[in-house]
Amino acid sequence: MKKQQVFFTLILLFFYRDTVFAQNNLVSQELLKKHVFALADDSMGGRNTATLGGEMAARYIQNEYKKIGLTPKSTSNSYLQDFVFFAEKIYVHKNEVHSGKIKLIPKEDYDVLNNSSNGNISAMAIDVKNGIEIPGKINDYIGKENLAGKIFLIDISTPKEITTHDENFKLTELSARIETAIKKGASAVLFYSTDPNESLNPNLRTRAKECGIPLVFLKKRDTEQELLTQHTKVKVVVNLKKNQKTSQNILGYIDNHSKYTIVIGAHYDHLGLGENGNSLYRGTPSIHNGADDNASGVASIIELARKIKGEEETYKNYNYLFVSFSGEELGLYGSKSFVDNMSNQIDSLKIDCMINLDMVGRLGNKEKNLEINGVGSSPSFDTIINSISMENIRVKKGLGGIGPSDHSSFYLKNIPVLHFFTGQHEDYHKPSDDAEEVNIAGMQNVCEYILLTLQQIEKRGKLSFTKTKEDSASTPRFKISLGIIPDYMYEGEGLRIDGVSDGKPAQKAGLLRGDVILQLGEVIVGDMNNYMKALAQFKKGDETVVVVKRGKETLKISLLF
Repeated sequence: MKKQQVFFTLILLFFYRDTVFAQNNLVSQELLKKHVFALADDSMGGRNTATLGGEMAARYIQNEYKKIGLTPKSTSNSYLQDFVFFAEKIYVHKNEVHSGKIKLIPKEDYDVLNNSSNGNISAMAIDVKNGIEIPGKINDYIGKENLAGKIFLIDISTPKEITTHDENFKLTELSARIETAIKKGASAVLFYSTDPNESLNPNLRTRAKECGIPLVFLKKRDTEQELLTQHTKVKVVVNLKKNQKTSQNILGYIDNHSKYTIVIGAHYDHLGLGENGNSLYRGTPSIHNGADDNASGVASIIELARKIKGEEETYKNYNYLFVSFSGEELGLYGSKSFVDNMSNQIDSLKIDCMINLDMVGRLGNKEKNLEINGVGSSPSFDTIINSISMENIRVKKGLGGIGPSDHSSFYLKNIPVLHFFTGQHEDYHKPSDDAEEVNIAGMQNVCEYILLTLQQIEKRGKLSFTKTKEDSASTPRFKISLGIIPDYMYEGEGLRIDGVSDGKPAQKAGLLRGDVILQLGEVIVGDMNNYMKALAQFKKGDETVVVVKRGKETLKISLLF
């Protein structure tokens, strides 16, 4: 009896040892949680690019790279790769709109558009209505002669006879009206609106190509009429200066003396207080901690680096470069700078592929959906993904190599890419994206899946690149937004709502997260493409009915755009 007990005890110890070894061999949940909570702490102030909070996050990441033993990989033999980026345009010197007794104050009475050029113009003003010229349909310039050199007043509202699905709709867009005005000889354009539902909110933090003349939006009603009744010249003075700032990517390297390198990246910047205009929150300025977007990605690449560094025999056929990018939220600035200056760090021809982690912190407890984009960028990826099976991961593949994250910068340099993403949610780009909402166990699962992917790549040798078919060219044009975040992982009939934006038509109508849109107006919404086609038929002020499935109920809800 005692011998049997000893035997079974030994067996149990054997299995216990293997279980403990397996658990210890996993990416650490404890460390993942530590990184997410540190990077998404209020003290980081939302990690906006080129801010104190962003610098604090960079120092944290550098320290983790150093603890792991990653080699600095910038030209200055440090972890930091500086890059200069366009931050905003700022008002400098004198800016004014002036006529007779009227003197308008910038920011208070008018805004300068971000694609405006500087200028000091004094000329007669002429109202050209909507400033639209569509052959055989509309011509706001008929009967107006000697236009060259004048300042044009243009109403931005959309004529009722033009709908969003009209083939000439693109000729009513602001860019088309500006182009037409310049061809007619405008020396400056003052925009205004007679439609309370249509306005301009220029954001000087957004980069835009200058058009060659001053462009101004008059914020107060009837200002254009006051200017015209002065019977004197209007003076428009625009003096804007491009303000540039410096930020840093953070580069850590594992040199296995291989011919080829795999880049693993994630952006560490977020929205700060939402001051750049890309927040979906409507309220007083608040810290956007960005726990999922993208503290989750950075925490993951730190622990992937620790794992790969500690298991050199498993990950030995490639060098590994871990890059934490800044400036992603402003327009992929950090990754664009990296790929444009790769000769300073690494030869682009020697990068086998780029693995991007952006928003990997919300793996669903039920669906467990992991979206992997860029699968079409190498012929090998589909086979690799199909060969991997994890009980707690359900993969949804996307072929396209271009998307709203840093992998796009690499794809455009003909480098195979994979982008790992666990889906959008109602906290996306809002202050509520906090560390407590992150699924740490899910992050661990995603990391393990990526490690399995790397092990497959390790066995294959150099990957070849393939261009993927992008769908953006077929996207319908529309000026309005319903204000929802679609559930991109949903594969049922209709379009499921994963989040509702504050103050938008969907919220005002009472649509909820989890509702499935079945019909919008007269269009049956079978999928995302049908939804976008349906949306393209509406403009501001339109009313319609949306049919949604909420649980077991089917509801018809009135909605005003």
